[in-house]
Formats: sequence, C-alpha cells, structure tokens
Amino acid sequence: MQYALGDVMTPFYYTFTALFVKMLLSYILIAIPELNIFGAVIASYAANILQLFLNFRSVKQKTCIKFPPISSIAKILSSAAAAGFFALLIYSPIFDIFQNTFIS
Repeated sequence: MQYALGDVMTPFYYTFTALFVKMLLSYILIAIPELNIFGAVIASYAANILQLFLNFRSVKQKTCIKFPPISSIAKILSSAAAAGFFALLIYSPIFDIFQNTFIS
C-alpha cells in the first residue's frame, strides 16, 4: 500500500527493523533449551507482527482512513489459522511417510 502512495523507504525501514528484532529474538530464544528451534518460530512471528503493525500505523497516518481494528485483526488471524490448519493437514501425512526413511 505504501508503494502505491509513493513511499518506498518507510517499508524498507520497517522491514529492516523487523529483521533486526527477529535476529535478536532468535538469538535469545534459541538459547533457551525448552524452546530450541521453536524460539526461531516465535521470533519470526513476533517480527512479522511488529512489521504488520508498523506498516498498518503508517498507512493509517498517511491516508487518514479509519480501520476497524477488531475486524482487521480478526481477518488476519483467521487467514493465518486457516493457512496453518491446511499446512498441518498436508505436512502430517508426508511426515508419517518419510519419518522412517530419513532416520536409520
């Protein structure tokens, strides 16, 4: 959306900020033995959510459009939940098929 408004640098800065947050959180969370690789997943989600809210706020300020926050966030979360559900449906059978193949 910001590219259409002629602003190419703000999304770049927000992406760079999210990348830095992801690297920092990954470094911290992966070191926790209970989290291990799931710490990287948590860091990725946190960085993406940060970038989403920064871009959301920037577009709102530049366009003066009133976004209904509850319905906007509900749409994003429902689409993420649906994508996760379908990924789980596809991944589980494939993992079961190849689980014994790679571990020997």
